[in-house]
Amino acid sequence: MLFKISILLTLVFLNISSAVLMQEGGLYKEKQELMEIKDELNEFYESKELEYQRTKAELESIEKEIKAEETSIRNLRDENKRILEEIKREISNKSMKMYDKMK
Repeated sequence: MLFKISILLTLVFLNISSAVLMQEGGLYKEKQELMEIKDELNEFYESKELEYQRTKAELESIEKEIKAEETSIRNLRDENKRILEEIKREISNKSMKMYDKMK
């Protein structure tokens, strides 16, 4: 009877030991999977960060070009206004001269 109990206890102990080992193996496997997922997430984040930096640099470049064009357009507009005012003065002067001649 004592022999049967010791065999039964040995079997229970071996069963529990194998369950613990299987659980530890499962935990190790899960840890490895988590590390792989972490690495993939880091790679994804780094690629997105690089993409963001490139896009940001492109947008900043475009913004500089737009500001330069805006300045150029303003200068052209101011020059055109000046020329228009000069033309108006000339027309006004010639009109006054013609009117004076007609008197």
